[in-house]
Amino acid sequence: MRIRSRHIVLFAILLAGTASHAQKTVEGFYVDLNNDSIPATFKLPKRIPAYLADQFDGRTDFSLLKEEIEVVNKAGGTQRLTPRDIKGFGFTYNSNAYKLLAKPVSPYQKKFLTPEVTGKKLKMYQYTIVHPGTAYHWDGFPAKGGSSPWKEYYWTFEKHDRTYLFLNSNMRKKELVKMLKDFFKDDPQMHELVESKFKGFILSGRHELIKSIAEAYNEG
Repeated sequence: MRIRSRHIVLFAILLAGTASHAQKTVEGFYVDLNNDSIPATFKLPKRIPAYLADQFDGRTDFSLLKEEIEVVNKAGGTQRLTPRDIKGFGFTYNSNAYKLLAKPVSPYQKKFLTPEVTGKKLKMYQYTIVHPGTAYHWDGFPAKGGSSPWKEYYWTFEKHDRTYLFLNSNMRKKELVKMLKDFFKDDPQMHELVESKFKGFILSGRHELIKSIAEAYNEG
């Protein structure tokens, strides 16, 4: 009887774990290439493990959505939409609103990005990759001597004339400063701002720093 009870308990634990990582569907919309808004049911990717949730400030990580979104049709089948197929999509999940737009991440590639700054002069979009590190086992239990999870950022700046700048958090400080100053080459005040912002540059605050530069340009 004890063996059977243990099997039942183990089965319940596995079942609970499977349910927490099950795929869900949400109601939302997407914008097609003709700028028409189409109501849709989306199939969401599986959640990241709970021990990584803090890396997203309590929001669920849908980093896989940067490549494509699955639309569920009335018959239960799915259609995959990529940044080449639509201009963007949106939905609400766990009281959080998500909006992703098809924007370039290089001169030759687009992804679905999250808008972070939406000013008249400059817009900034981003996507994030979370690296799990080695501080936890696959089941979420801590591992001795492992490295902590960390984020990798990718930013796209878009001026009103569709001039783009592509940055990422793997770039060195000197490279970031040069590229930002080149992008704002006709604005001496922005050159000074960039220099002053990076004087106290810390890796952990790089996203907030880049975002503050975009916000400052819109205020100028």
